[in-house]
Amino acid sequence: MSAPIQHAWGSHATDPVVVAFPQDLIAGNTILVGVISLTNDILDSYLSDTRGHTYVRDVIKSTNPSCAWFRVSNITGGACTVTYDFPGNATAVMVIAEFPGMAAAPLDGTGTGSSGVSTNVVTSDFSPSAPCTVVGLMSYGGATPNTIAQGSGFSLIDEDEAITIRPFNAEYKTVAAGTYHADWTLDPGAGWQCCAAAYLDLVVGNAGRPGGVRAGW
Repeated sequence: MSAPIQHAWGSHATDPVVVAFPQDLIAGNTILVGVISLTNDILDSYLSDTRGHTYVRDVIKSTNPSCAWFRVSNITGGACTVTYDFPGNATAVMVIAEFPGMAAAPLDGTGTGSSGVSTNVVTSDFSPSAPCTVVGLMSYGGATPNTIAQGSGFSLIDEDEAITIRPFNAEYKTVAAGTYHADWTLDPGAGWQCCAAAYLDLVVGNAGRPGGVRAGW
């Protein structure tokens, strides 16, 4: 699956959160959506998009605020706007990313974590069985803006360290089979929650067909 080919994020003190992809989607690719919400749960039914995709929740850390990763595979191409709508009002942040195509049954490991005030943010370990892409999502509380450093080998999808709604960081890296976790370092420390998922790459030539990498992105 490798690197995201486009991404965006948004937040709102009272949902819904509505975020549009900056370019048209490529048919056959995969959308991953990370949601942080000041609720005890984040359900599949809270997510929708203008292309009519059905989202599956792959991992959640339910801590109020909660954080979760959602996925839709083999997407249809074209313009797309994603909406997170909690039934009621809830402060929320949503990050959306389009990745090249992945395996038919891609989920191959998950991890979660939470803590009181600490500088070290880490999910539980998980052990994917083949080359895959790991995505991690974390958020923290506290009035003082923090600096977030990604874990070793991870690259940034999106982040905002200083927003008053809910600071967050979303990261990814490609790994071989083995045992891994997603991690970050906060400075100064804060209370945090995090989750991660490992997705099997589609081992096919030509930049991950079906789907693919958009020229010039």
